[in-house]
Order: sequence, then structure tokens, then C-alpha cells
Amino acid sequence: MSCANRVAVCPVNVRPSSSIEMDWPWPGWFRDIAPALARLWQRRRQRQALLELDDRLLKDIGLTREQAQRQAARWFWQ
Repeated sequence: MSCANRVAVCPVNVRPSSSIEMDWPWPGWFRDIAPALARLWQRRRQRQALLELDDRLLKDIGLTREQAQRQAARWFWQ
């Protein structure tokens, strides 16, 4: 049997939930909303980056300067 036919199984390090809770300094509800907050913050950064593009690059992605300004002016949760 060649090595190409073998399936390698990597051991998974599973920590007990009690050690995870001890490593987490914030309340449990924050752990649940942290990914959503990260997505909202990323959306805000992307909209602000639109303002830094010149008109040629905006045209390449199909936006006008006014559309980019309108997007950047939106609230981060919209």
C-alpha cells in the first residue's frame, strides 16, 4: 500500500468547557455578539475605503462618486 492511499488522522485537541470559560475574561453574551460586531466594524471600514478610491477605480466597480459617498455616510448597522 502506498502512502498516497493512507488517510492521516490528526488528533484534535479538545479542551474541557470549564477551561474555555476560565480563559474568557468577558461575559458569555459578549462571546455571542463579538462576531457580529466584527462584521459591522468591517463593513464600516470597507465603506470608508470607498472614499479613498479615485473615480477611475470607482468606475471599474460600477459606482459613481456620489454613490460611494452615500454608502460611506450610512450607519454601520445598515
